[in-house]
Amino acid sequence: MSKNRFHFFSWLASRINSSIDRLFINYSFLVAVAFLFIWMLVIMLEMTGDWLHIGRIVQFVVLVGIIFFLSSKFGKTRYGVYFTVILSVIASIVGYYLLSPFIDHTESIFFLATIAISARWGTKPGLTTSILSTLALFFIMTNTGMNNVTASVLTNGGFLIFSALIVGSITHQRERSLNDQLVAQQQVQATYSATLMALTQALETRDFETQGHSDRVTSLSLTLAKEMALNSKEIQNVQWGALLHDVGKIGIPDYILHKPGPLNEDEWMVMKKHPEIGYAMLKDIPFLQPALDIVHYHHERFDGKGYPQSLKGKDIPLAARIFSIVDSFDAMTSDRPYRKKMSKVEALTEIRKCSGSQFDPEIVKIFIKTISA
Repeated sequence: MSKNRFHFFSWLASRINSSIDRLFINYSFLVAVAFLFIWMLVIMLEMTGDWLHIGRIVQFVVLVGIIFFLSSKFGKTRYGVYFTVILSVIASIVGYYLLSPFIDHTESIFFLATIAISARWGTKPGLTTSILSTLALFFIMTNTGMNNVTASVLTNGGFLIFSALIVGSITHQRERSLNDQLVAQQQVQATYSATLMALTQALETRDFETQGHSDRVTSLSLTLAKEMALNSKEIQNVQWGALLHDVGKIGIPDYILHKPGPLNEDEWMVMKKHPEIGYAMLKDIPFLQPALDIVHYHHERFDGKGYPQSLKGKDIPLAARIFSIVDSFDAMTSDRPYRKKMSKVEALTEIRKCSGSQFDPEIVKIFIKTISA
C-alpha cells in the first residue's frame, strides 16, 4: 500500500491544529483589543467629549496592538513568552499614566494584562505577569503619594494572582480538551485509513491492474487539484474518490474483469454497471461521502454521452471531471493485455482531441500545462 495514499490524514490534522490555534488565540485576542478600544472611546465621548483624552486612549490601544503583533512574531520562541510578559507590564504602566488623569481605577489595566497572558500561555506566565504587575503598582502608588499603599498593593496583588491562577487553570483545561479532541480525531482517522485500506485491498485482490493504477491516478489527480487551487473539501473529494473510483468492480464477475481481449456488447453492459455498484456500496457510509462524486460519475462525458446518468457539462461534479481526464491519460499510457501503451505525447494529443466532447476543456488546458511542465 503506497504511503502517499493517506497523506491527506496528516495534512488534515495539521490544518485542524492550526485552525484551533488561530480561532482560540489570535482572533479572540484581536477581537478583545478592538472591543476595548471601542468601549473606551464610547465612554470618553459620553463623559467628556475631550479629544485629548481620546487621543490618549488611541495611543494606549495602538501600544496594545504593537504588543499583540510582537507576541505573534516572538511568542513561540524559547523566551518569547516572557518577552511578551515584560512588554505587557510595560504597556500597563504606560497605560496607567496615560489614562489615570481622567479614568478611575486605572489599575484594572494590570488585570487585563494578567488575564490576557494567562489565557494565552497558561498559569506560569500569568503568575509572572501578576507578580511584576504587583511590583509595578507598588512603585506607582509609592511615587504618586497615595494613601494606604500597602493595603492597596496587597489587595490588588492578591486579586492579580488569583486571576492568573483561575484563568491559567481554565486555559490548561481547554488545552487538554483540545488535545483530547485531536487524539480522538487521529484515532478516527486511523479507523478511516484502515477502512480505505481494506476496500482498496479487496479491489486489488480482484483486479491485479488496480494497485498501480490507483496509486498513479491518485497522485496525478491531487497534483491537478492543487494546480487548480481547489479548497480542502474539493481536494478531499478528489483524493478519496481517486482511491476508490473502481471499487464497484468488486461486483463484476471474474470472467469479465480478467478477460484478456476486448469485451463484447453484453459483457460491456455488465462492466458499465460498476459505477452504480460502487455508489451503492459507499453511499450509506458517512465518512466516505467525499468519494461518491468520482465513484459514481467518473465515466460521464462532457457532451452528455457518458454513463451511468448521461450528465452533461458542469452538471458533472468537478471532482469527476478532473478525474475523468487523469483516468483516461493513465489508461492510455499503461499497457493492457489487448494493446500497447501510448507515449505521453500521443496521450496528450488524444486528450486535446477529446476536449469539449469527452472532457471539460478548461480542465484539459490546465492538465496539459501541468503534465508538460
